[in-house]
Amino acid sequence: MKTETPSHRRFTIKAICLGVILIATLAAIEAGLRVYFLRLNSFPYIAHMFRDDPITGFALTPNMRIHAVGDGNDFTLDTNSMGLRGKEPLPRAPDECRILVMGDSYTYGIGVDADETYSVRLETRLRDELQRPVRVFNAGGPAFGTVQELAFYRTKGPLFDADAVLLGFFQNDPEDNLRVFKYADGFLFENPSRIVSLGGHPSFLYEFIVKGVLGWRPLEPGDQAAKTREVLLELKALAANRGQPFLVACIPDREDTRFAVHEKPHGSGACPDVPELRMLDLSSAFATATTTPFLPDHHINKVGHRIVGDALVPWAVEVCRAHAAATAATPRAP
Repeated sequence: MKTETPSHRRFTIKAICLGVILIATLAAIEAGLRVYFLRLNSFPYIAHMFRDDPITGFALTPNMRIHAVGDGNDFTLDTNSMGLRGKEPLPRAPDECRILVMGDSYTYGIGVDADETYSVRLETRLRDELQRPVRVFNAGGPAFGTVQELAFYRTKGPLFDADAVLLGFFQNDPEDNLRVFKYADGFLFENPSRIVSLGGHPSFLYEFIVKGVLGWRPLEPGDQAAKTREVLLELKALAANRGQPFLVACIPDREDTRFAVHEKPHGSGACPDVPELRMLDLSSAFATATTTPFLPDHHINKVGHRIVGDALVPWAVEVCRAHAAATAATPRAP
């Protein structure tokens, strides 16, 4: 049996101490990066805003109400029991027309209160125009791309018993369609290179080294336009199978309008090139605004939401009147 020499014992103790110091240093860096990245996040309230979701990867927290302040604009982030913005879903009223609206943070209405969103504006205008019950559901999800919207509509769309479907499209959606998002520890990971388990938690340090230092991206660049076209056509086909008219409303980027402040646009062109779809390009509607319809962070303000809601009225009136005619023509069961 070998006897451990004093020098070997000292080496072992030093190695253990160095290991402890290394682990403590890495843990301190990990904690520092978490604080740093959460403070840098576009939404400082993100830790309470999202939750993990098996269908879309992430979703808004149900029954949320958070007072948010950003770019000098105070507003309330809120959701109902389904994790959607707006009033609680109710059973369909007699002769009610229902429209499901999907989209990203522009549709959800980051920067404005719930009653200032274009979904509520559209609902109010339709009730005044048609003199009948109307319900417009706001299923907008901040950071959603068309891929998440398709997943949401495929699985949860039937819950709304909608007569038509509207997709609020923004120019960064094609880029988002080639990304993967993972929500964990109050942070929305973009294209997580690998979720390294640290007691069930992802490693910010690993993500920082892999992406920030090495500049490696886990997803290969793809054809954004082709992917977007594919997903939009799948949405249209699914809506057609459900007997729901489908419209894509394209919200312009501030930098593509006369309200530009010489920053880089999020994309090129307001609407994707998919001739098979019915689309409404809102660029001309925004061009007529007398005051800026944008917030400093590029989201649309209450002026912008009013422009979008008003521009959607003709299509929605057409949808609701067609629904009323079809309902009237259907014999009631005895």
